[in-house]
Parts: sequence; C-alpha cells; structure tokens
Amino acid sequence: MLAGGTYAAAQEHASHRGRSFFGVHRVFDLPERNLRYLIHGGVVHGIQHLDPDRRREPSTYFHKTGPIGQMFASFQGRHDRNRVGVIGLGIGTLAAYSQSGQQWTFYEIDPEIADLASNPRQFTYLSDSPARTRIVLGDARIALVKEPARAFDVLVIDAFSSDAVPVHLLTREALQLYLDKLDAGGVIAFNITNSYLNLTPLIADLAHDAGLEVLVQHDLFADAEAISLGKATSRWAVMARSADALGSLTGDARWKPVPARSTPTTWTDDFSNPLSLVRWMGN
Repeated sequence: MLAGGTYAAAQEHASHRGRSFFGVHRVFDLPERNLRYLIHGGVVHGIQHLDPDRRREPSTYFHKTGPIGQMFASFQGRHDRNRVGVIGLGIGTLAAYSQSGQQWTFYEIDPEIADLASNPRQFTYLSDSPARTRIVLGDARIALVKEPARAFDVLVIDAFSSDAVPVHLLTREALQLYLDKLDAGGVIAFNITNSYLNLTPLIADLAHDAGLEVLVQHDLFADAEAISLGKATSRWAVMARSADALGSLTGDARWKPVPARSTPTTWTDDFSNPLSLVRWMGN
C-alpha cells in the first residue's frame, strides 16, 4: 500500500499539495491531455485547459453542453441577469460564463480553495473574467444574511464537497434566505450531482413547499470526445417564482418538471434524512 501510494503520487506531476480543515488538496497536470486538475480528497474539484486559447472553456459539471451551460445560454441578451452569486468556488470555473459589466460574488468556506482559485499561476478562470468578481470567505448561510435584499439575479448552489451533502444549504430556511436575496424574476440553480444520493425528490419538495416552479435535468450521457475534453455527467435543478423567469428552459425537452410527491418531506434546520435519498443497489 505504501509503495503503491508513493508511485501514484510520483506520477501526478503535482504543482501543489496542501491541507486545510476541510481536506487535502492537490493540483497536478496531465501533459498528454493539456489539462490541470484540482483534487479535493479523492474527487475532481475542477479541471482547466492549459492551452491559452481554451482556458476559459468551462469543464466537468459546468460544461457548455451540460445543464448549467444551457441555463447561462438562455440568459443571453437579457440585461436583468447581471448580478450572480455562487455558493462554492472550486477553481472558479463558473466565471467562464461571466460577461463584462456583471458582478459575480463567490462564497467559499475553505481559504485554501480561495487562494488556489485566485492564483493565476494555478488557475485563471477568475483572473480571466471580464466581470467584477469578489470572494467572500466563510459559511454562505452566515455571509448571505449580510447581503441586501434582492441583491442577486441568479444564485448557484454548488457547495458539495466530494459527495457530502451540505444539509444546512438544502433546508426550508436556507431556501427562504435565497429567495430574500433574489430579485423577483431571479433564478436559483442547484448542482445536485451525487454518486450515492438522489437529491431530485428533496429539491422538488423544497420548491413545491415554497410555491416555486422547478425543472430538473439529469445529463448522464457524454460522448468520448466530450469526456476527453473534461466534461463530466451531472444533475442540475433550476427554480424560480414563475415559469416566465425560467425562460426558454421551460420549452426545452431536456428539462423536466418534477411533481410533488404524495408524501413530501421538506428538510428544515431541525430535520433532515439523507438516508431516505440513498440509491440502494445503484438504482
């Protein structure tokens, strides 16, 4: 085991290894694919092209052909989507969708991640962004309270560390906080990708409990070429106060409405049940 671990580490070409309270981080390159990876624990936390002509291309769960890429594409030409908040920074991949004149705020609990994403010698999504960007360190539930009402047009919830579930970001009280900070025509997007839990019923129950429209897409198929370029399969949900706010996504067959369950279970700050969402036997 020691020899195998030593050999694997030696093959990584790691440019950074570090540890914070939230885990171990490694940055390494795959020269044959011209890609740079951030690994958090044992899970890929972000991939960026090293080719200067391609380094603004979003990858992994944020690929342009995936659900989140479709969402941002649907915003093209609209001027009321200029204030974007993102809970969970990673390597700053979502900044690839930013445009000049916009304000993007990233909430990140791990200072080590913030340092890596802000260092253009490691990753350049933030430094390449034409928008005004800022990073707010700390727990997003606490940090968001300090923001003014209706501060955002879009909120992206992407705070999953490995396959751990950030329960306090998926409760009725958390959703009410997001709505308080969201413009009336705003959109909330949840990255619900998880290897072991099916979070779709939870998200649907939360949305229906709050009287929101909700659409879900399970983008589970990627061809070999897309995977070689860094795309990962993903699951995303979007919700808003009205179908009109979701725009063209409501007519996109890839996005499915999710009806309320006959016995809905809405998580709160006092109650959660991740065990009920486990995909038993890989189902």
